[in-house]
Amino acid sequence: MYDAKEAWETLSARGFIPREWINRDDRSYVLEAPDGSRRGYFPPSIRMAISLASDAPNVLLAEEIARKHAKDIRNPQRVVCRCLRAETINAYRDSLMRGLKDGNIQMPAELIATGYIQDPYHVESLMILIPEAPLT
Repeated sequence: MYDAKEAWETLSARGFIPREWINRDDRSYVLEAPDGSRRGYFPPSIRMAISLASDAPNVLLAEEIARKHAKDIRNPQRVVCRCLRAETINAYRDSLMRGLKDGNIQMPAELIATGYIQDPYHVESLMILIPEAPLT
């Protein structure tokens, strides 16, 4: 496949992702790429679609935990999945965690255990940081 939207719909049809992730205006997907950010109501790349589908139960769990702990989010029902390249996610996560510690903000341990974190500085909606899965 070469079309990310088609891949996303196929992953849903085959049960890899929940149906409620398809065509919802309360879910969006951001891909950070070397040529800039892309955003859509479906993952803007096949790699991002695979990254989410390969661990959908944990993504759902991370969203549930983040929503439970969200205090200053204006619309905690809106979810933004932000996919970061594998080679930058650790540096980004470390920098975010240092900033949280400096600001006396706690990231819930149960959220960290899922392998995902929430960007607490994004206050419009829940932003879950997703590491891009390597393709082999």
